[in-house]
Amino acid sequence: MLSPDNDKSERIDPEADSSLDENKELLLSGTEFTGIMREAFDRNVLLRFQASGFSMSPFIRNADILTLKPANDFSPCIGDIVACQHPVSKRLVIHRVVAQKKRHLLIKGDNLISADGLVHERDILGKVIKVERGTKQIHIGLGPERFLIAYLARWGLLLPLLFPIKKILRPFIRKRDLND
Repeated sequence: MLSPDNDKSERIDPEADSSLDENKELLLSGTEFTGIMREAFDRNVLLRFQASGFSMSPFIRNADILTLKPANDFSPCIGDIVACQHPVSKRLVIHRVVAQKKRHLLIKGDNLISADGLVHERDILGKVIKVERGTKQIHIGLGPERFLIAYLARWGLLLPLLFPIKKILRPFIRKRDLND
């Protein structure tokens, strides 16, 4: 679904269009989806889609629904989760900014050992502003804690420390953010 920043939304209603089958999915290659993302962002609309993969686990999991806003609405900074083309493979990735040097950003998946590489900030397509898991909105990883997460991820400390930290923070964090 494409949803503009204003109150009007462009939606496809399966009941209004009998040619649509709610059990069918449109599978796109990374290149095709990148093109759709660029076109949506050129129109200054939010883009909502289902994540695929485990590179950002546990903060973004396979099948979570992500909402991204266009890159022209923000300046990327450390801790942001951004969409861009991988600097080497040119695949579309949604990873965290873990370092910044002038106008270049080092991006890395939270669940990966090594960083993807440097990306120029002009090559950032959008930023994740919302994560939905089932009927729940996931807040952890998008707020002020994103700076600490980026630092730990950059130096390979996030995963070894995540479970002890989770135990310590459990009483202070809403249960829905940790478990689902």
